[in-house]
Amino acid sequence: MSRGFMLGILAILVVLMGVVSYMMMPKPPEPPKPIDPAKMHQMQEAEMKQRQEQMKKAMAMRVPENGKGKQGKNKEARKIPGAMDISSDWFHKRKPGEAGLEELSKEAASQQPPSVPTTAPVTPPPIQPQPAAH
Repeated sequence: MSRGFMLGILAILVVLMGVVSYMMMPKPPEPPKPIDPAKMHQMQEAEMKQRQEQMKKAMAMRVPENGKGKQGKNKEARKIPGAMDISSDWFHKRKPGEAGLEELSKEAASQQPPSVPTTAPVTPPPIQPQPAAH
C-alpha cells in the first residue's frame, strides 16, 4: 500500500510539474502582419508631408519673408559709428580719388569721441614700520 501511495503522489507531482512548465514556457512571438502596400504608401506620404511642414515652420522662424535675415530694413540703423564699412558695395558709396579721401577724413573727424581727461594712477603711501612694543 505504501508503494502504491508513493507512486500516486509521484504521478501527481509529475503532472503538476508538466502543467507548471507549460504555463511558464515563453510563447513564440507572433509573425508580423503584412502591411498593405497602398496603406504603407499613404503612411509614408503623410509622414513626408508632416516633415515638410515642420521644415517650413523652422525656416520661417529663422528667415523672415523679406529674405534679408536679421539685417532687414534697419541695416543703416544698426551701423555702429566709427565702425568699418565692410559691405560688398562700399566702393559705390565713396567718391574716387582725393575727393573721397577728403570726405572720409571729414567723416572720421566728426565721429571721433570727445577726449576723456586721464588721471594719474593713485598709489597708496608707503607703510611706515612701527616700533616694536616691549
